[in-house]
Amino acid sequence: MVKISVIVPVYNVAKYLEECLNSIMNQEFQDYEVICVEGGSTDGSLDILRKFQVKDPRFKILLQEGRGLSDARNEGIAICTGQFICFLDSDDILSNDALIQIYYTMYNGNLDFLCFDTTLIYDRDEVSKEEIIEKETYFKRNREVKSEVLSGKELWLKMVEKGVYQVPIWLMALKRQYVFDNDIKFESGCIAEDNLYTLRCYLFADRAMYIPVTLYRYRLRNDSLKGKKYSCLGLYSFVRLFIGLMYIARENNDPLISEQIYIIAKKMGIEIRKINQKIASEDKWEYDLKHSDAETDALFAALSIGRYGMMDVDIDIHVYGFQNRIYAAKEIILYGCGKIGNLVLSWLKINGLSHKVKCFVVSNKDLDEIDGFRVYAIDEDEFLNKMMTPDSLFILSVNPTLQRELILNCKARGINNVATIDNTILYYIIDSINKSY
Repeated sequence: MVKISVIVPVYNVAKYLEECLNSIMNQEFQDYEVICVEGGSTDGSLDILRKFQVKDPRFKILLQEGRGLSDARNEGIAICTGQFICFLDSDDILSNDALIQIYYTMYNGNLDFLCFDTTLIYDRDEVSKEEIIEKETYFKRNREVKSEVLSGKELWLKMVEKGVYQVPIWLMALKRQYVFDNDIKFESGCIAEDNLYTLRCYLFADRAMYIPVTLYRYRLRNDSLKGKKYSCLGLYSFVRLFIGLMYIARENNDPLISEQIYIIAKKMGIEIRKINQKIASEDKWEYDLKHSDAETDALFAALSIGRYGMMDVDIDIHVYGFQNRIYAAKEIILYGCGKIGNLVLSWLKINGLSHKVKCFVVSNKDLDEIDGFRVYAIDEDEFLNKMMTPDSLFILSVNPTLQRELILNCKARGINNVATIDNTILYYIIDSINKSY
């Protein structure tokens, strides 16, 4: 087994490929293999790969014509043998010390994954000043996150809260066994596939770390994702990714993480509307003839998108996620019995869901009953032993500014199935109640 596998998807990058592969050969650390997944190039890229393979048998070529970046990475992962995995796009470059930094940091820290920084390389004649500023701003972390070993969830929340979470998978190195144990794969046939893959890497990890060190050099050029984004492939890809985010948010048992994922999904929903508006109906029709199946039909229905027109419903994604959790719950416990608690109960009644409510629970009890429902103190023996079950969904029915305190109260008692109410959801509940009268 080699120490590190470098996975390099290749497609029509002859102009940059030698510089990319030389950046691997010139590494200080030499115990590696390079899996070059060739996607059917027509510009001589395969000839360059064969030249490197003759010089150095550590360069392995996997032929995979026309199946895209996601499948290329999946197939590279499937055949690699390294203890750790890193990714290099075939027009980019590794810093000379990248592999030695990755190996010893991950090995010494027993890490599931490591993330690091990049710098940009570009030709000013090829890209606009606005795009350079946009990318430089996105990739600038300003050392906002301390370099320490955390769980993946803890690290993800810190990065999101600081505004420095970055999606590209080439800014991460992964323990190979960790990837296989958790069956983490890229969405086949999608662009922007990093959005789900990177998130899954964070959420499953027990030991993760960020180091504020530039190990990667990202080439900014015109032949970028933007052109593919505003296409039928882009539309279908973003819908699939959106549904994946919603699924992760619903299944995740940490309400703070779910809330942040819903915010990301909402932004993606806005992008889907933009893409949908820019694609001509006849293009969608032609694409649909080739790709229509029950799965994609269900995805579009879930997002309420007319396949050949504008988005039909202006969904607030965050509210949509809250609704899903309520409807899926077998039983509900309302944590908080003040004004907001009563509003939530009223909303449940007008939606025919009050039969799911078992009781109210509070931190400091000063009454015994509300509208026929018992009120318990959260540490009361009868509540802990009889009322609380693994099926109970706790709705935090208090002022949004107090939510974090209640989440900590729940976690301290082993309660993880929690739905939070922020201002967006609160306004939605009030609006729904007003419209019912």
